Amino acid sequence: MSQPTSLLRVLIVDDEPLAHDVLKAHVSRVAHLRLVGHCYTALEALTFLHAHPVEVLLLDLNMPEMTGLELLRALPRPPHTILTTAYSEFALESYEYGVVDYLLKPVSLPRFLKAVAKLP
Repeated sequence: MSQPTSLLRVLIVDDEPLAHDVLKAHVSRVAHLRLVGHCYTALEALTFLHAHPVEVLLLDLNMPEMTGLELLRALPRPPHTILTTAYSEFALESYEYGVVDYLLKPVSLPRFLKAVAKLP
């Protein structure tokens, strides 16, 4: 696999603080990823994304007020998205939104790295 030539900006969207900690640690282990923000709701992420472009979205599905899939539907051109969730039953539907990968929590580093390797 060739090394990417530019940094990919990453936004974490999850309502669980522990999930943020795990994903931040994983992102920090990948040289071509740069964490530029983290949001605790999809509505917060919607506002963030209008002001700050990102290439990669690490997105939880089940959040209050607006789900991760509803967020993807609300974005005219969503970034490359890796879903992170405790629910396997949404996997098939999520691929209709062009997601890069679907990771079940807790997200291990090896599985995270496999998902990142699929990014364009």
